[in-house]
Amino acid sequence: MAFYKQISAFCSAASLLTIPLAIAPAQAQQSYPLVCRGGGGLSIVNTGNNNVRINFRAAAGSAPQGLQPGECSWQDRAFRSGEPTVICDTSARAVQYVSKLVQSNEYATLQVFNNNQGCMQANAPILNNPPVLNVPPGIPTAVQFRPNLNQIWQSNYGNIHWQEGWYRNQTQTIAITSQGWDSNRNAYVVEGRWGRTNSNDAGPFEMTFSSACEFSGSWSRPNGTSGGWTGSCQ
Repeated sequence: MAFYKQISAFCSAASLLTIPLAIAPAQAQQSYPLVCRGGGGLSIVNTGNNNVRINFRAAAGSAPQGLQPGECSWQDRAFRSGEPTVICDTSARAVQYVSKLVQSNEYATLQVFNNNQGCMQANAPILNNPPVLNVPPGIPTAVQFRPNLNQIWQSNYGNIHWQEGWYRNQTQTIAITSQGWDSNRNAYVVEGRWGRTNSNDAGPFEMTFSSACEFSGSWSRPNGTSGGWTGSCQ
């Protein structure tokens, strides 16, 4: 309850700020998207002078591999040892996303850079609709994940280029027809069709993701022949 009062007080104070923000020279630095999940032990402290500090836990893996409440991580990798687990921002900008950080089922993405003074300095407004983190409803809290199909995966039938729709080479195609969480199997399931553009050789496939970075499954042909398909993210 005290946390909610703190957030309410912070938002009220920030809403009274009318001083326009100047573009600081630090904004010219290269920044990267940091994804945070609200709730948990995440805390927000108004330090005065139109500044706030947001304390979070670093997730064990990258953001697409899943975040627990109160955790943040990078889109492409886990946190490295020594990287700050504090976000520094202005009150006027933080008020745009602070309401998301109160709720454990909400996410916020910020552009930040390490200012080498103990902070991940936010320097841009939040990014809307962060990819791969819209976890399908019904996933148990302990196993929340969604595989990142925006990257290239390795498999026993060659690399899978999900977005380009091919594996091994561009004459061997792959297309997703459905995907989502299967509560009966406690796994993320992707179904689709595979085929070869230079022949009529084609058929359905199903992949069951036991984690955000590993799947096993099978493919089949209309004549009844079939095989196994396994893979992992790189």
